[in-house]
Amino acid sequence: MLGIVQEQHPERARLFHQWKQLDWPLYVDSYNYLEVPYVPITLFIDEAGFVQYVVPFGETPGKALEDFLAQPVVTAPPVLGFQRKVDAGKPRFGDVASMDVAKLAKSEDQWDHFHAGVAYRARYDSPERESADFAKAVHHWTRALEIDPNNYIFRRRLQQYGPRLDKPYPFYDWVIEAREEITERGEEPLALVTEPG
Repeated sequence: MLGIVQEQHPERARLFHQWKQLDWPLYVDSYNYLEVPYVPITLFIDEAGFVQYVVPFGETPGKALEDFLAQPVVTAPPVLGFQRKVDAGKPRFGDVASMDVAKLAKSEDQWDHFHAGVAYRARYDSPERESADFAKAVHHWTRALEIDPNNYIFRRRLQQYGPRLDKPYPFYDWVIEAREEITERGEEPLALVTEPG
């Protein structure tokens, strides 16, 4: 078992992981290259690294997990409808310097805009920050949400870091309690690069 988080600031997920004393590996997919529209999502991955089954939203793994574990090893990838076909000619932005800004301005692909928002926000949090980076991140996340208004990940990123959208609940009100409990256990709480606020 492992966890994959779509957090912009993964150290917050790591602090939660430390606080709850979770014992599985935690991986980060800030750019949401898995392109999941909501969380949590449960995937069953075989020995060859192929996703064999996705537990439908709102269901618990239960019997599906037992059936999956009883299957023989699969040597070929399955054909699942949710798996995105990768267009080799389509850029995926890992940082601001790699973006084709002119092409991006005309893009109607929500993932292009989401990834650009992540890249601008990451640079905003770095020593290479430029004054307009935060506004550009919010602009691209807003554009991604306009194209795909039902995407939970896009909406949450804007609610966490964007303009003052309606927030259904506080996101990081647990941080103070987590630090106190970790300290009481005699451990040093993991540091956060950017404090929630």
